[in-house]
Amino acid sequence: MLSQRLENLGINHYTEEYIGDHGNKIWTVDGRVLNDLLPFFNDYLKFE
Repeated sequence: MLSQRLENLGINHYTEEYIGDHGNKIWTVDGRVLNDLLPFFNDYLKFE
């Protein structure tokens, strides 16, 4: 619903849905923290 609402408002965004529960594949070697979250922060958060 959130993604659809943002799209209706013309807001550029990116969304993903995962099968499983809140903790599914978070900290494993193939998990989302190592493969998605940290690289995202590295790309978009720059500190001086």
